[in-house]
Formats: sequence, structure tokens, C-alpha cells
Amino acid sequence: MRLPFKLPFKLPFKQPLSLELAGTILLRKKRRKLKDSPLFASFIGITLSIMPLVLVLEVSDGMIFGIMNRYIETFYSHVMLRFYNPPEQKELEDLAQKIGQLPDVRTSYREQNGAALLIAGTSRSAVQVRALETKAFAKDQGLKKYLNVVSGELNLAPGSILLAGDVAFKLRVQVGDEVALLTGAKFGRSRQLRPKTEKFLVRGIVSTGYQELDRLWAFISYQDAQKFFHHTNSQLLLHIKVDDAFNFDLLGQTINQVQKLVSPASGRARSWYSQASELQQSYQFTKSILIYIMYLIVAVGTINIASSMVLLVLENNSEIAIMKTFGAGKALIRNTYIWVAILVSCIAIFYGVTSGILLSYFINEIITAINSLLQWASRPFSSALNKDGQGLDLLDKSYYLEHIPIRIQALPLVIMSGFVLLLTFLCSIIPALKAANMVPLSILRQNRS
Repeated sequence: MRLPFKLPFKLPFKQPLSLELAGTILLRKKRRKLKDSPLFASFIGITLSIMPLVLVLEVSDGMIFGIMNRYIETFYSHVMLRFYNPPEQKELEDLAQKIGQLPDVRTSYREQNGAALLIAGTSRSAVQVRALETKAFAKDQGLKKYLNVVSGELNLAPGSILLAGDVAFKLRVQVGDEVALLTGAKFGRSRQLRPKTEKFLVRGIVSTGYQELDRLWAFISYQDAQKFFHHTNSQLLLHIKVDDAFNFDLLGQTINQVQKLVSPASGRARSWYSQASELQQSYQFTKSILIYIMYLIVAVGTINIASSMVLLVLENNSEIAIMKTFGAGKALIRNTYIWVAILVSCIAIFYGVTSGILLSYFINEIITAINSLLQWASRPFSSALNKDGQGLDLLDKSYYLEHIPIRIQALPLVIMSGFVLLLTFLCSIIPALKAANMVPLSILRQNRS
């Protein structure tokens, strides 16, 4: 006997009779479509509950991946050496060259980091000044990849400044404008705090695509920072990039090699994971809560198959009685109805996962379309919402990525499918046992009367 429907693949085992009978029950002549079956409601419930779960799995994973990669490549670096007692510039330059020659180290460069007040006309804003070597963007391809140029160019020539998009928007600054940085430090032998002001030309406006990270950034050249910053108002850093940022053995080896070149009193090297562990745990915890809620929804949708199976057994009681009179055993009938439930779940999983993957793949376009519609609809009320005529946003760019990278991963989908099939099997046992224990004579008498 063959299955009454074609599978898109060949079974690696001899198909049991119970599986063939299950297909016959689902696609019998008088009911060729699943929508005419009592199990159709369960099919819809499982499909609709799987779709958002797949969407949450893929989008949350892509969001965390995109955010953490931006932190790693543009801020924490693969390994960061922080100096407590900064060495002389010549000594620091020699150290950077030695570290750059270590095995598996791709590049290393210096940064001086501090806070300052950015002045543009009558507008002011606090900024985090990051003074990088002039060739930092050429050395570090990861930094260049995630630091997108909104306008202008990535130029850290002396006297130039690059501003984050949010800072430029807040101060209404464009490429070619002149701005000033104001800070205070103890220069020379004086112990008094003195203000220090330097003027810069805006050469570019940049963005990482995640405003929570780059909201206050302003880049200047490392050469300019020597005139502008002092060790009392800034921090000296050494960025170290290795061949594989996610190879923790390699990161540990590199840290040990760097620490041999630097005394513990002078500075400490830390991996990105050590610096960002709390941030990553926070993101993973939020993702786990969302997935837990979605799994509960899937469980409710799957458990509903038990009631649908009871209705199917009651509808087919005459066929069950006839099968028993022709010698069908309890095991055959029980396994047949378990297979019915599993087949319905397999079809629901296929449609649910496929739909969820398609939604995930086009999530950026969907968000853009909904956001445009929402802004258009809320524009008449923008004055009441204090939105300056912009309308509402579906996702605030201050807290979410402007573009979510989607990576379809098979393992979470396999685990989710296994969970649904296991729950389906457990929920179908009682209705299947009820079908197997039916007494044929009493059923036939009941139907005749």
C-alpha cells in the first residue's frame, strides 16, 4: 500500500501501515482538503503560533549580533589595553609596534579618550572625544565597516573632527562648519584647573547605525589630542585586533603576551567579552524572556490538538469499528491516530517556519513600510506629541538598530520543531487510546439506531 499523498522526500525506512492509514484519514475521498477536517483549527493555531516565535528567534538574534559586533569593532575592540600610568609617547609607539607584530594580532593603534564640551555657534553639547591615529580607519577594517559615513569623509587630518549623526543633528552642524571643543585640565606645573579650547573643521558625519552606542561620539586625530588633552582629563587606550574575535583561547593567549610587555602597574589588557559581559547577559536575558513567552503561546496552540483529535475520533467511530471487525489491533489504531496528529503538526511546522523565515528576511522593509504609514497617520497630531512634524516612529532609533542583520540559524528552528512534535505526541496519546479501546459492537448498534 502507498501513501495517498506525495512526500517531497523519500522516507529512509519502510513506511508503516499506521502512517498510510493516517494519510488516508486526512485525505479521504469525501474530504480531500485539510480545511474540511476537525484538525484544521489546530493546524491554524500551531501555524500562527510558530510564525511569531520564528520571527522573535531570528530578529532578536540578528539584533543582538548586530549590536554586539558594533560594540566589539568600534568601542571595546577585540583586546583593549588600558593604561593607569601612561608611558611617554615614544615608548607607547614602540609598544604598539611590538604588539602589532605578535602572532595572530592583525593590527593595533592608540586612542586618547575624554569628555569635552562641543560649541557650535550658540549651541552646546557634551561629547565623548575619541582621538585616534590618522591611519586608524585604514588599519582597522572592522572599525571602518561599522562606522558609516552619513556625509563628508573619514578624514582625521590635523584640525579635523568627525561628529556622530545625533550630535550633528542636535547642534545643526554640517560638513564644512567650524566648531570648538572646550575642556579643562591641569597643564604645566600649575595645579589649577584651566580651560583649554581648540577649533576644528567638521570633515564628516558618521554613524554606527545604533545611536545608544555612538550618540555622543566626536573623533579627532591623536596628534591634536596631545595639545588638547592631558592625562588628568583623559584615558589612554591601545586597541588590539586579532584574527578571530570569537576564539576565546586566542584572546587569552594574546592577553598573556601583551601583559608580558606591560607591567600590571602601568596597564591592564582585557578581552571584549570581559568588558561587555554584563551588556551581553542583559541582551540574552531579554531574548530568553521573549522566547519563553512565545514558547508558551506555541504550547497553548499545540495542546489544542487534543480536543481536535477527540472530535476526529468521534467522527470516525464507524470506521474504527469496521477496522476492528476486520482484525485491526489496538496498537494499529492507536498508532494511526498518533500519526494523524503528527502529520498535521508537520504540515503546520512547515508553513509556520516558512512564513516566519520570510517575515524575518523582509523585516527591515516591513518595519520601514509600517513606520512610513505610522508617521503619515500621526503627522496631524505631531504638535501635540512634540515630534516637530515628524510623526510617530514604530521603533525608536535611539535604542534599536537602524538595519537589523538577519542570519537564519537552523538549530533553534530544529529545537522548536522538536518541541512542537513532542507536545503533539503527548497530547495525541489519550485520544488515540480512546480510539483503540472502542468496542465495535456497541458503536455499530449505536450508529444503526
